[in-house]
Amino acid sequence: IMIESMLTKNFYKFIMKNI
Repeated sequence: IMIESMLTKNFYKFIMKNI
């Protein structure tokens, strides 16, 4: 579960950086 949370945060960061 903790790993999933980290992955989600990374995903959001990636999208934010992309925009």
